[in-house]
Amino acid sequence: MKECDVCGTPNLRANNYCTHCGNRIAMDNICPFCGELNSDDSSYCSNCNKQIRPVSIDSFEKLFTDYNKLLLAKAEISDEDYSKLLSNIFRKLKFSKIAGHTPKEKILSIAGVFAECRPKARGEEFGFEFGHVLYYDDRLDDSVQIATIIHELTHFLLFDIIESLLCDVFQVKQSSTLEGFVWYCLSNDLALMN
Repeated sequence: MKECDVCGTPNLRANNYCTHCGNRIAMDNICPFCGELNSDDSSYCSNCNKQIRPVSIDSFEKLFTDYNKLLLAKAEISDEDYSKLLSNIFRKLKFSKIAGHTPKEKILSIAGVFAECRPKARGEEFGFEFGHVLYYDDRLDDSVQIATIIHELTHFLLFDIIESLLCDVFQVKQSSTLEGFVWYCLSNDLALMN
């Protein structure tokens, strides 16, 4: 972390200029948790002993730091970055053979590249997605099953896209904490934006 000496905005270590005011910033290793200035080669803060540049976010305390909130508020995803992210997700299809004689079998083959697909035989809902498994009601007509599988696959891919974007914004690897946060946001009727 580097803090701008003019406006005080925290900036990524890779930045040579402040993202807020454009001022050239000096190399500083500032803890995102307590704000303590550390030597450039420090991995852990000399004041609070927390990891300065976490590899992954393993607690909600790390996820909801002021620094991460600022990163999220100032995040800009370019069309090129988004296209690259989608290409990485759909690259799996290039290495998979789509098999099946019926449209339903082909859709199951495509969905199976991304998540496990299982029929369910109870309940009133047409299907649901839980973890990395898509459930669909095999008692329904094939057309409804196909629509349900596509619908649930869309939920799964939306989760994957948002999690990947957050990992890029925070510059961390995937973690169960980040995964849980994305699940919570997608599974509840939250107003995340105005």
